[in-house]
Amino acid sequence: MSTLTPRDICRSVDSRVFVDMSSPNFQTLEDPHRDEIINSVRLNYLNSSKRSSVSHGNEAIPRVNPTKNSSASTIAAANVDSDDDETNLSSAGGDITHDIYKLVKAEDPKRLRRPRSMENVTSKIEHHTKLSSASGLNVPGGFRREFIVNKKRQEHQLNDSASSDFTSHESDSINQSSPSSNQDIDKVPFLTRNFLEFLYVFGHFAGESFEDDFIPDSSNMMIRGEDERSALLSRPDHMKVLPSAKGTTSTKKVFLILLKSFIGTGVLFLPNAFHNGGLFFSVSMLAFFGIYSYWCYYILVQAKSSCGVSSFGDIGLKLYGPWMRIIILFSLVITQVGFSGAYMIFTAKNLQAFLDNVFHVGVLPLSYLMVFQTIIFIPLSFIRNISKLSLPSLLANFFIMAGLVIVIIFTAKRLFFDLMGTPAMGVVYGLNADRWTLFIGTAIFAFEGIGLIIPVQDSMRNPEKFPLVLALVILTATILFISIATLGYLAYGSNVQTVILLNLPQSNIFVNLIQLFYSIAIMLSTPLQLFPAIKIIENKFFPKFTKIYVKHDDLTTRVELRPNSGKLNWKIKWLKNFIRSIIVIIVVSIAYFGSDNLDKFVSVIGSLACIPLVYIYPSMLHLRGNSLPETKGEFWRFKPMLDTILIFFGIASMLYTSYQSIFGV
Repeated sequence: MSTLTPRDICRSVDSRVFVDMSSPNFQTLEDPHRDEIINSVRLNYLNSSKRSSVSHGNEAIPRVNPTKNSSASTIAAANVDSDDDETNLSSAGGDITHDIYKLVKAEDPKRLRRPRSMENVTSKIEHHTKLSSASGLNVPGGFRREFIVNKKRQEHQLNDSASSDFTSHESDSINQSSPSSNQDIDKVPFLTRNFLEFLYVFGHFAGESFEDDFIPDSSNMMIRGEDERSALLSRPDHMKVLPSAKGTTSTKKVFLILLKSFIGTGVLFLPNAFHNGGLFFSVSMLAFFGIYSYWCYYILVQAKSSCGVSSFGDIGLKLYGPWMRIIILFSLVITQVGFSGAYMIFTAKNLQAFLDNVFHVGVLPLSYLMVFQTIIFIPLSFIRNISKLSLPSLLANFFIMAGLVIVIIFTAKRLFFDLMGTPAMGVVYGLNADRWTLFIGTAIFAFEGIGLIIPVQDSMRNPEKFPLVLALVILTATILFISIATLGYLAYGSNVQTVILLNLPQSNIFVNLIQLFYSIAIMLSTPLQLFPAIKIIENKFFPKFTKIYVKHDDLTTRVELRPNSGKLNWKIKWLKNFIRSIIVIIVVSIAYFGSDNLDKFVSVIGSLACIPLVYIYPSMLHLRGNSLPETKGEFWRFKPMLDTILIFFGIASMLYTSYQSIFGV
């Protein structure tokens, strides 16, 4: 076989360009007219160019090297200017190609500066050209061109879909906070920085993200498509985090946030709880629960780190399966509903005393005050964006701290000045064998910060200091609990009320004001306390997205996800509002029926809901996620045995104290 020289090849070719019909870089809008267009290009431009070169004597069109990019040659041929458009129209296929070349001439010159090897991505996506890319790759620069084409195609899809905003959140949340981002957050004003930290901590209760509430109202976010180009593994929506606040909170701020999360209304129930348990027994058990709680919170953070997820429920899902996530979320809902019910009873009793002492209207029935709270809480439950609760939460924190100061002042005054340091009548110093189980539930109820452990640890700038900060918080809270409970119990003895505020001098203006402000503080805190329960229940009734199958003109089917958001559909919005109203009514009803025995109500919530969440589930997660892997499955080693003992101890405590609180007392 004889070898062809480049000169022989050039002589055998009748045109000045190479057109590769099988290349995906050769773009036409209609496949059936491809042959006609090629013939028109050959007749009108290639041949005319040849004739033009002859007529101009020595002028010749530069020869295109056949080894160069075929698509570039084709585009170059298509951009040859014709002096007479009518000649094109009179030739075969001229009416088909005339509009194409007219559009090319009308293009913005800036857009013509793009690389000629770039394909028409919009046309490629719209008409789904089903051509093999093998011929496009088998040319010089083919791999680079294919990479650019795929990149532009993905950008086009992201710009046309509603998932662009979600994707930006998702990609930012995966990356850890860099030192520069920490420096940027330090430059943010004080109130704004505190606002961002509030959003992150309370928007990720127990790690369950409610970030969809921060999304602005926009109709451009209605649809998110899925097709063969979509990622097979995507980050779940409930695992997203707020990137502007993660890893930015200072150690001192973490200490204050955690301390506030442990100090709520539970401390005001402790003097009566000491009467139920006995003084020395209550002090020793409260110290024990402080150490026990610290260890369980610590191993929960360890289990979170070993699993690589940032949600209480997701840790259970990864280690045990869906059933574990369900019971964890169920316990979270029961706990928050119980806390909210106790808050409502507390508010009703204090408002009842305030109205009687100040306005002398008599003792109003609690049912009236419960209806009043229902009217307030139903509209507040319609709030979607948790940021709107930041200012009420700030005011509530101030009122609660002021209330605690007033309680300490008046109880110390009664004990050390009125009683001259002598304890009141009816103080039980040892163990109250008849009612000690009520103390257990109330004491656990006081340590109510389990929901903020995970998000606070995630928000730390120096997470390695979290065990030390947690220990200081538990120590401070335990000392404060023991001090207030001991002062209140010794000052009032057997006459101590379920809520210590009711024992203070009711004619004192400061006591009346603190009853009012404390009630307002708790009313402002209740929507925030109920918010996680509402969101968890709502997410079960309304999934975030509805899957819809859409058929296109080319007979292909594409999956589109439409958000079940009230921002996009008023029917869904008011259906969600109806569900939220029902939840509020249920919580108020539970609070009303438990108002006659508030101490028993608080004890049942602490025993039935808080014990599993604080003392059982963390040990179970640590056993499967840390202890057994570290000991290579050897169950009889120290750590697995310790976790097992804590699990059975927690189960036994929950069953016994719950039964005694409900039926035994």
